[in-house]
Amino acid sequence: IYVGGCSMGGMGTWDTILAYPDFFAAAFPICPAREPSEEQLATVKKMNIWIIHSADDNACDASLGINAYNKLIALEAERTHFTLFDYVTFDGMPDAMKGVLGHWSWVYVHRNFPSLSNMDRIVADGKPLTTDNGTTYDAVTSENPTALGYESFMHWLAEQKNMPFTDV
Repeated sequence: IYVGGCSMGGMGTWDTILAYPDFFAAAFPICPAREPSEEQLATVKKMNIWIIHSADDNACDASLGINAYNKLIALEAERTHFTLFDYVTFDGMPDAMKGVLGHWSWVYVHRNFPSLSNMDRIVADGKPLTTDNGTTYDAVTSENPTALGYESFMHWLAEQKNMPFTDV
């Protein structure tokens, strides 16, 4: 079973895996609307997690995803990944939503990144960044599934296996 969500659903993804850390094979919070504490993240550090965000997200600042990823890595989480898109663009965006376009990074996830339409949007690993709220990073980690040996994000997801199940 996989769990993922966008924005408030990204926050819900954190809440769900924090409540049930041994239940899911993998989780993918997309532009999550909150950043769990280090103590909370310690409970899921062995889980398969891929965090996705966009640098130009002005609804849920990218620092929420970046900081959660950095905390997990500091906790020696070996199955945690992070992808940062520089900005989001796609055909068919409603005019009313163009002011929050960066918040739509889930479109790239649902279009199974990297694809021809979003490959060049993935921020280069180690690039410096200042988020919309002014948080500055000397370098951010940003991973491309193909660089890790997967054809795409969905290929990575399909390869994730749950931790050992114990019937009760």
